[in-house]
Amino acid sequence: MNRILEKLRTFGLLLKQDRDGIFDGIWNEYSKKLLYFIKKISGNVSDAEDMLQEIMLKIYENLDRYSPEYALSTWIYTIARNHCRDSFRKRKIESVQIPDEEELVSPAGSPEVYAVSNDLRERTERFLSRLPDTDREIAFFRFYEEMPYGEISGITGVPVGSLKSKVHDIRKKLKVYLEGEK
Repeated sequence: MNRILEKLRTFGLLLKQDRDGIFDGIWNEYSKKLLYFIKKISGNVSDAEDMLQEIMLKIYENLDRYSPEYALSTWIYTIARNHCRDSFRKRKIESVQIPDEEELVSPAGSPEVYAVSNDLRERTERFLSRLPDTDREIAFFRFYEEMPYGEISGITGVPVGSLKSKVHDIRKKLKVYLEGEK
């Protein structure tokens, strides 16, 4: 992926013959992450694959609009976020948090370890599903994608200082929630 970013930064403009190769790199790097993002943010598991295809088409069609002064992930997730929001507005769907099938695979370890980790994951998912959309997106980008605050700010439009405060509040509320469910 670094080679692709290097090409984008070096030439500034995409040459027609490089477009497909660059997009292949983006697809390989981001398709699974975007699918996971769509499922987590929207809860719309049944339409997630279709939405991924639509988002990737938008990315492909707009590759020449990407500005290397911003992180590629910020640009990609902004397109995905905006597409999801537009789709939900059109359908008037409320987003709901639904666990991903891949999360249900047993981690290495004993059945007891799996049961405890699965229980903790489920309780955390319940908490996150109750957050407002913007807070859920912030939690996804910070906790799942481990994005820096600057990138999250670029995607969500929330100032960095406010993001830090929101992340702190989410962690504090999650701790209280998990302790209350013991």
